[in-house]
This record gives sequence, structure tokens and C-alpha cells, in this order.
Amino acid sequence: MSWLAAELPPTIPPACVERAAAYYDEPLPLLVSVLQQEAGEVGKAYARPTGTYYGPGQISDKWVPRFAQWGYNAQQLKDNPCANVTASAYVLAYYKVRESSWSNAIARYNVGSLDTPERQSAGNRYANKVIRRWWDLYNKWVAGK
Repeated sequence: MSWLAAELPPTIPPACVERAAAYYDEPLPLLVSVLQQEAGEVGKAYARPTGTYYGPGQISDKWVPRFAQWGYNAQQLKDNPCANVTASAYVLAYYKVRESSWSNAIARYNVGSLDTPERQSAGNRYANKVIRRWWDLYNKWVAGK
């Protein structure tokens, strides 16, 4: 079993995560860390006051129109783990292009805009959790060898 398979739920094919991270030129352990932090499940939609979030990467319904141009709808983002992981990698890459650091891109994955102190604080808390997971994966699978 590869380290990747050991870190993902069985409903998420490791090959999908590898492809998405490579396509969007993201560190694979970072994408895994985001998916772990989000902890969504294939086949689930999460209704919240700020919208509905789909699947493992908890993709916001605000992204559905963007993904429609590539043939992904809300149902696919909810039920298709590869579609969801690809969308997750896209959102992370989208924000990385706009930010100078992975930390801010990760924060924006969670909160969207960092335009208020409250959003900055929430985004920073989220980013710190993801970065801590990313570091833990490195220590467990790379440094620990």
C-alpha cells in the first residue's frame, strides 16, 4: 500500500488525487491535507447558512457554474470522487495564482475572500490546520523513512 492510499478514505481513488495534484502543479501532500481537513464524504452534500458544499473537498455551490463549463454539475461534485478531487485541486490552484503564498491560498480555499479581519482570522486558523497536516504527512512518510 502506498502512503497515499493509507492517508485517503477508500472511497477516494489515489490515482485521482495524484492526477489532480500533478495537473494543477500542487504538492500532492498539500492536496491530501486539504481533503483530510475538509473531511467530506463521497455522496454527501452539506447544507450550511453560507451555501451547500459537496463531497470530500466540500466544494461550495458557488463554484458549480465554473465547473459546468467542463461538464461537472452539483450531483457529480457530490457523487464522483474524481470530479470532486479535481475541483478541489482547481480551487486551490485558482487561489494560489492570486496569492503570494500557499498559506493565503489555503485560507482562501476555506473562506473565499480575506477582505475582513474575521475572514482573515478564520482563514488563518484553517490554513494553520492544513499546514500542520501537511507537515505531519512529511514527517510520517518522508522524514520518518
